[in-house]
Amino acid sequence: WPALLSEIFARISDEYMNGFSSQEFSKIQSAEESKYHISPFLVRGTANALFGKGATGKTFLALRMGLSVATGVPFLNYPVEIKGNVLFVDFEDTAGEFKDRVLRIIAGLPKDAEKPTEGEIDRSMFYLDSKGMTLHALLQPIRREISEHGISLIIIDSAAKACGGAAEESETPNRFFNSLQSLGITSLTIAHENKGAQEDNTFIFGSSFWNYSFRNVWKTKIVQEQGEDVIHSALIHCKSNRGKIQRTRAVRMYFGPDFVEMNQADPSASFSGDLPLKERVIGILSQGPCSLKDIAEQTQKSRDMIAVRLTDLAKRGIVLKPQERGGSWSLASQRPNLAVETDPKSDWLL
Repeated sequence: WPALLSEIFARISDEYMNGFSSQEFSKIQSAEESKYHISPFLVRGTANALFGKGATGKTFLALRMGLSVATGVPFLNYPVEIKGNVLFVDFEDTAGEFKDRVLRIIAGLPKDAEKPTEGEIDRSMFYLDSKGMTLHALLQPIRREISEHGISLIIIDSAAKACGGAAEESETPNRFFNSLQSLGITSLTIAHENKGAQEDNTFIFGSSFWNYSFRNVWKTKIVQEQGEDVIHSALIHCKSNRGKIQRTRAVRMYFGPDFVEMNQADPSASFSGDLPLKERVIGILSQGPCSLKDIAEQTQKSRDMIAVRLTDLAKRGIVLKPQERGGSWSLASQRPNLAVETDPKSDWLL
């Protein structure tokens, strides 16, 4: 028996290793071709992350993105570039909670949106209970789901429960990402940040290898009045391996009795401190003409730094220089409505 088992293992190992071979340069598909499921939030074929403190709407936002990919319904004002079936792997909650959240999200879709039926969801969005196992231990059933249902996107909730080890140790994220990469599809992992982290923190809880390994990272941050049913959540871009850091987005989430309504919002209204300096300057000027001195005081930045930003904005035709020394700067035209801007490739604010 030992000799027979050894021979069987050797044959299986050889067959598996035969799948590894070099590729000719001309036959490698460019990463730029169809690179987003939803731009700029979900980069196709790589590891995406959505992290933040507890109760910041991370799971609802991830499920909303997943619903969009599965059905083609736009995510807020962002169109779905590549549809595909979605698998939600749950390490946190129950199947009943998953279904309740999805139904509430569907009920909260815009009135003019074509709401998917349960039959459509059955064919495009799938649920897998981890039953207390780690991502590595679930690789076989996950691969089966990918094969049987043609899964394009896997959502993992959440990294801390899925990794099966101390998040602070480098070995833990390495094992997690080796497992994730072996699946060969787009992933969105929900993660947390340290409870004591500073407001401007851009790192996921645990070892720095978490941030090093994810290729596209967004952070959630909320403003909510106690007892209110409305959350204003900022989506702050912390890392990108394919281009520049995107401007901050904002989402208004209203939690009704049997629905969750999500709408794109203007981030300058609640998260001005998290915006790029140029955007903060534009936000100030949108309220009316203002001197360089006053802008510097409101942003708590040096006059020299503000002068550089204003000069650049003036060259781009966004602001008008004062007619006299020490006078007020103003916008060249009415500020674009950030709540309805849909072109994710626009960089006028960056």
